[in-house]
Amino acid sequence: RTFLDSAADLSEAGVTPAVIDCNGKLPSGKTVMERFFKDKTLEEPVFFVVSNRLPPRPFSIKSHVTPKMLVSFASNVTAVKVIRINDADEFRENCLRRKQCALVIFDGNYTEGGTAAVKEAAMKHRGIAVVEIDIRKLRLSIEDALPPNKGEPRMVYLAPDLSAKDEKKTKDSKKKTEVKYLGKAFKGATWDDKALSDFLDSASNGTTKLAKLKIYPQVFDRKEEEKAARKAERKAAEKKNKKDSPYDHVKDEESSSSSNNKKTSSSKKSSSPPKTGGHRESTSKRTATGAKANKNKVQLDKKGRQRKSWSPEEQIKAEQEEREREQRRREQMMQEAEQADGIEFVGEDVSDVDLEDHEDARPRRGDGIEDDDDDEE
Repeated sequence: RTFLDSAADLSEAGVTPAVIDCNGKLPSGKTVMERFFKDKTLEEPVFFVVSNRLPPRPFSIKSHVTPKMLVSFASNVTAVKVIRINDADEFRENCLRRKQCALVIFDGNYTEGGTAAVKEAAMKHRGIAVVEIDIRKLRLSIEDALPPNKGEPRMVYLAPDLSAKDEKKTKDSKKKTEVKYLGKAFKGATWDDKALSDFLDSASNGTTKLAKLKIYPQVFDRKEEEKAARKAERKAAEKKNKKDSPYDHVKDEESSSSSNNKKTSSSKKSSSPPKTGGHRESTSKRTATGAKANKNKVQLDKKGRQRKSWSPEEQIKAEQEEREREQRRREQMMQEAEQADGIEFVGEDVSDVDLEDHEDARPRRGDGIEDDDDDEE
């Protein structure tokens, strides 16, 4: 009864009232209820509104529902809406999943007159979804393929190419069908509702040939892309700094020095003992190398990445560990030297000194050796 009472008001609002047999078969072989209203039964009449090539919007008519409420619901559902896209999900839902889509691209030069012209064109073409994108916030993947902007907004007509589909395998080895798209860019001299309507007419009815898009239409958040670019730059810089780190350079020098010392030690086994003071000189060189390593060593974490700062406790702990490593390194060097040279005491051995060349080895008075004058006497 409520529907019948509101029929006249629906017609005045531009909504055509009609009755359909919900048990009737559709071209797919399913009934209206099976196709659109699986969770409903026909115990009570089902009221729904269809417009703009969107799925039916049901409305439950209860005892408290008045004809005015019914007309208000139908008017809101059937109203033409130009949707402003904010992210990739909205673009996919309101444009790419529609059979036809008109994409309005602007970058701040979108006046009220331009908006009104788009709204008028959309009302004349209810079957085409009309959406808007602000390219100051979002980047369109096909933006570079469009005609240059001459100070006016741009419009692109998009439609899926049902004759061309690509099957790609996902990470879990499942096949995924990727739809190709056809497109046409508006090249009118003026931006008004008549020019836009004529463009949509020619693009949608097949009068104008559509071009096959080589790039899949997508939108990307410019701020997110900038963040990702900065993050990639930081990672590249950290990787470069790690590669050119003074710590790694000192490690290479120490490993090279250690290798050279081993070679020198092995050669000493087959040659004469080293000169006096050789061990002390070697130890002093090692100490200098260790000091240089401590001076040039950068602060690294457990994963080998350069750290931004250390707390005082961590600094003290790190210095203590470094001193312990240096002490162990010195002890190991002394052990290697003793094993290689067979010398337990580093110093002068008097038995190896030539008495003739040593001033302190000459006989002196009072040493228990008689002079030649005493012999004569």
